[in-house]
Amino acid sequence: MTYHKDSRLTQLAQELYETYDKSYLMSIFMLALIQDKPEQVYERFSPILNTSQSIFLYHALALLDYRSYPDDYIYKRPEVEGLRALVFWGEYSYSLYDYRFVFKCTVRLDERWLFDLAAIKPDHNIKVTWQSYNRSGILAESYDEMLISLLPLKITNPKLKTVLKDYFSARARMIPVFPSITVYKDAAQRFGF
Repeated sequence: MTYHKDSRLTQLAQELYETYDKSYLMSIFMLALIQDKPEQVYERFSPILNTSQSIFLYHALALLDYRSYPDDYIYKRPEVEGLRALVFWGEYSYSLYDYRFVFKCTVRLDERWLFDLAAIKPDHNIKVTWQSYNRSGILAESYDEMLISLLPLKITNPKLKTVLKDYFSARARMIPVFPSITVYKDAAQRFGF
């Protein structure tokens, strides 16, 4: 489903945020990611990363997913490569999403977010509860999965690649990983640790 700008949703998000403040920070942040210039979004919201409200930003970022195709991908590419947002405006109950209003849309993310997210201390215990996965949403508690889902398969900025390599190699040493969990294997392959 493609996003079509609807002024009613914009008004609703802004009204809820003005009325209830931090409870609706996730909605207003996602709205900004969809509608505003990436550098404006970063300047406005990145200071929140150093506050107790940062979890709302992480939850919104977890609804973003970088659509990448490997070089040897031989099938028709149904979507262009790039970061997409998965947005639910309906209600959620355990294992069930209200699909009456859900949309996917392409978004652009200022690269400084990736530097900031990878600069968080490796011994953190941040629990991100929303994840975009396989065209739908799931509940998860992995900051690291959220971070890697924001990244293209190929990182072209060498400084960013180094920061990500340092972050994921430190995390892989700290966290006991079951063989079925591929986050750190994927990171090791992509960043060479």
